[in-house]
Amino acid sequence: MATSLIPFTLAWLMGIWLASRIALPTVALGFAAGVAILGLILWRHARGPRWLFVLALAAMLGALRYNLAQPHFDQTTLATYNDQQKPVIVEGVVTAEPDERDTYTNLRVEAHRLLITDQPTRTVRGLVLVQAPPFTDFRYGDRIRAEGKLETPVNSDEFDYREYLARQNVYSLMSRPRVTTLARDQGFAPFAWLYAFKSRAKNVIAQILPEPQASLLTGILLGDDSGITHSVQDAFRATGTSHIIAISGYNVTILINLMSLGAVRLLGKKRAFYILTAGLLIYMVLVGGSASVVRAVIMGIFLLFAMHVGRQGNTLNTLFAVPQNSLRAIDRRESLPAFHELLQLPLRLLG
Repeated sequence: MATSLIPFTLAWLMGIWLASRIALPTVALGFAAGVAILGLILWRHARGPRWLFVLALAAMLGALRYNLAQPHFDQTTLATYNDQQKPVIVEGVVTAEPDERDTYTNLRVEAHRLLITDQPTRTVRGLVLVQAPPFTDFRYGDRIRAEGKLETPVNSDEFDYREYLARQNVYSLMSRPRVTTLARDQGFAPFAWLYAFKSRAKNVIAQILPEPQASLLTGILLGDDSGITHSVQDAFRATGTSHIIAISGYNVTILINLMSLGAVRLLGKKRAFYILTAGLLIYMVLVGGSASVVRAVIMGIFLLFAMHVGRQGNTLNTLFAVPQNSLRAIDRRESLPAFHELLQLPLRLLG
């Protein structure tokens, strides 16, 4: 029973892999998933057939997830209007914390309206990365108007920037546009409170510590490493200690232990589970929700749940519950070796 998630996850990954290689109609996959559910209900007491239907259902759900994750472009999609000859005007809301760099500030904007010269205003959807001038007062939830060239992201020789942004559902870029704030506080209020708290925490750290210690602590605690100088980052890479800066399972473990000190004493072990889970989810949003953070938080919640129901946590099971980027990269050729390693992992551990 301890390894029950392993075959389910492998079937899920196999469904994604097949869908990435063969054009499987979404309707057909939905019908097949329905058949698998029906078979699971009818043969729920027969162990062999039941497991076959469970694995078939996992594979169909994986294939469906792949199909549904593929981008769909039409006349209402912002990226359809990339690379126009003339500047355009995009109106939308900043949906993430501004990413401040040395020469510009990245704003992730959910577009709502698009105006092209000599054409009527269009209602559009889609994310655009607006590279606004540096040291500007933009915040999460701002409704802005950006006027400039709407472009398709360009790759460099060393980095597939287009694919990097596509994984975040960003297919359009506006470099150095003229940006105007139209309204404030248009986002989700709890997120705005969290980002305001994070900004305040960064300011407090900057006041009590000198550089580069302040930027280093900000990166470790809050997931914002933009202030860490290149020389410090190079030093961490040269010594093989870059993982200290990246928020992952180590940080989540420390956070669980710290929260447990008060939560367990005040509420008891059973009720503390809910406080600890909520605290992990809030921290995940606070530090930006990168892939490593999401994986660490999910694994932490799994282990907390095991203790909550009086079961022993199983690391192998938890690892297979949050496979490494399986939904986004398994269709890329360079990811196949990693996929084969994942297939061989149970045999190595059990053999």
